[in-house]
Amino acid sequence: MKMIFKIFPKEHLLIDMLEGDLVYSDLTRLIKTEFSHENINQVKKVLSIITKANLKVSAQEIKAYSDFLASKNQDTQFYWAILTDQPHSTALSYLLQINSNFKINISVFSTLEACSAFLSIPITDLMLSTEDYIEV
Repeated sequence: MKMIFKIFPKEHLLIDMLEGDLVYSDLTRLIKTEFSHENINQVKKVLSIITKANLKVSAQEIKAYSDFLASKNQDTQFYWAILTDQPHSTALSYLLQINSNFKINISVFSTLEACSAFLSIPITDLMLSTEDYIEV
């Protein structure tokens, strides 16, 4: 399991990338670490790349996770794009999207271009270069 992230203050963007087998406690640890970062207040958009992740969570855990996230952020001007290419991850991500307790704008995509359009930010190769990302 590997989880890394970086905040781009100028773009008000956080990008996180998840790899390997991930359980509920991994996801909550990632969010707690991101929310404790000094620049988190500048973030209005998130891109989560989970194309290399194997989410080992149940539908009930996804509901608990989205309720946990809802308790942290209810900004209706906040956008979260999830990039995935696996049916199981897509289904679990969709459960986040449809949780009525979650007020932020969240959507699931299969291409980086669609994520960029949703976030209204051109995601560059330089942004995806992980050499200075923070490992969780």
